Amino acid sequence: MHGDDDSPLDVVIDLENERMLIRTKSAVLGEWSLNDVGVQSANDGFHLRIEGEKVILTTKDDAGFATEIGLRSASPRLRRLMGARRKS
Repeated sequence: MHGDDDSPLDVVIDLENERMLIRTKSAVLGEWSLNDVGVQSANDGFHLRIEGEKVILTTKDDAGFATEIGLRSASPRLRRLMGARRKS
């Protein structure tokens, strides 16, 4: 959220039909075409750039998120996890 750097927010991310939907338990925060979402993997999570804003996303399944979003550039550790996920 703009100007709120300290409080994490639990969200669910749905990735279907080349779209990303971000929602909480009670509200939809937004929905965008994956073409409009910039994603970069970093040590502190995934940096999402959406409509000029930056969101840092931490997941319970980095390899799953990276694979589903179609991330092409990742650290060696994340690439190994993504490769292992594809094999299983």
